[in-house]
Amino acid sequence: MGHRANLIIIENEKNKIYYSHWSGNSIPNIISQGLEYCEKYFKNFNEDGYIMDNAWAEGGILIDKDNKYILFFGGEFLETNALRKAFIKYLNQYIWIDWKIDWAYKGIVDLAEYLNMMSDTILADGCKPNYNKIDDWKSLIKEIECEWSHKTLVTIIR
Repeated sequence: MGHRANLIIIENEKNKIYYSHWSGNSIPNIISQGLEYCEKYFKNFNEDGYIMDNAWAEGGILIDKDNKYILFFGGEFLETNALRKAFIKYLNQYIWIDWKIDWAYKGIVDLAEYLNMMSDTILADGCKPNYNKIDDWKSLIKEIECEWSHKTLVTIIR
């Protein structure tokens, strides 16, 4: 499958959008190497100018050199808010001093919105926040108890 990522540099108000098939889980390792490393690393990949949809993008880094701003998501060890905050604090103190760094909570959607490139193609079919309302809980419980229970996910929003 891969660990896909968009790697983006903005400089002089121009976007360079790169695609990496395997960098999605390595985002923290990449970003922690600093600007010079990121610029060289990004150039290892094709500059294709498109943003993946949210079904495929497992990571991303946006570096806006004009505004000294970084927006990123992905990586295997940043699963909690506390870890993200500590990691960002570390980056600000030792690597990206005087830069503003944010976690992209909506993943690739946040990067697309920042670039003013958000479109319906960024939201993959079935990934839109279009939740079904469940009125018949008894039927749902029967469905969960059947042989397909390992394929059923229920999210309750209260």
